[in-house]
Amino acid sequence: MALLRIGILILFVWWGVFIYEHSPSWIIQFAGEEKSYFIAFALAFFGGLSPIISIPYYLVIMSFGAAGLNPYLLGLAGGIGVILGDSVFYFIGYTGKEFFSERLQEKFREFSAWCLQKPFALVFFLLFLYGSLIPLPNTFIVVSMALMRFTYWQVMIPLALGNIVFNTGAAFIGAYGVAVLAQ
Repeated sequence: MALLRIGILILFVWWGVFIYEHSPSWIIQFAGEEKSYFIAFALAFFGGLSPIISIPYYLVIMSFGAAGLNPYLLGLAGGIGVILGDSVFYFIGYTGKEFFSERLQEKFREFSAWCLQKPFALVFFLLFLYGSLIPLPNTFIVVSMALMRFTYWQVMIPLALGNIVFNTGAAFIGAYGVAVLAQ
């Protein structure tokens, strides 16, 4: 786990130095516009696979937004990438609790009890809000909902919509934040 944290820290620092040395426009010119959307998708996918430490893929989405890529397409690519990565943990949670420690299973049960007491419309709305406002991994929520036997679509649709909103917002911050800071 410590090695993973060090690796992500190195990646984060490397990306900061890389962006300092090369503008986002240069990166898109180098990779090509179509590949840049795939890069955003792939990094978001790996961000969704990150259960403990969130990979800051949204910094790439902000950078690509600053370079002039379509914020809506970046949001869609990032949102779908995160949800596909989270899908792995949904299926892990759905297939068995033996993957998780007893302490973590207790936390899942507490969250489950809370969710089951609420109307599904409220749970749907809260999942959407979480996905659209919180830049943290969805892993805990996805696994908990899978353990409660919520269907895949009941969990992933609100989270996907929320993640698309979040990533689109990040792309717009990149696109217009640079213009505001340049003034």
